[in-house]
Amino acid sequence: MNYYGGIEYDRHNPGTYTTRAGRFWSGPAKLAHARFTYVAEVLPINLLRQPTQTDIWGDGLSPARKTVPGIAISPLGFRWMWRDGKAFRPLWTVKLGEAVFTQKALGTNASYENFTVHSEIGFQAKLAATTDLRLDYAYQHISNAYSNASNPGLDTVGPSFGIVYHLAASSKW
Repeated sequence: MNYYGGIEYDRHNPGTYTTRAGRFWSGPAKLAHARFTYVAEVLPINLLRQPTQTDIWGDGLSPARKTVPGIAISPLGFRWMWRDGKAFRPLWTVKLGEAVFTQKALGTNASYENFTVHSEIGFQAKLAATTDLRLDYAYQHISNAYSNASNPGLDTVGPSFGIVYHLAASSKW
């Protein structure tokens, strides 16, 4: 299991269509009638629950478990959101990044640094003028991407939620 918490930055950029990457990701979103936004995330709380003894592939050799703390950052991400401007908005998000743990994560032949993929599908509902509630079902993958001889990994699925605060329209951020 992996437990995490942090801050996400979501930016709808009208200039997105001027870059090659922006045109690539915005095109399919436009065809699906969705709003495209850039997303980045910092997770200062990232707790990995793993077996205390593992083989080189990350398979548990005992039922005992330990918690390995770490941090994660996902600087590459996007979100498609439908029904822009409505109180109830379905969404799909994908984020890529890296997690760093205080011990070798997921196996004896593993690494401290791990590649992460996070995808979620759900909705965002308006609570107040500047606040929304986001509820979704998330998939997360963590592995060392074969940076060592083996590639122990963890795939998790489960519910996720967040409180969204909208900055003022006149804000520079």
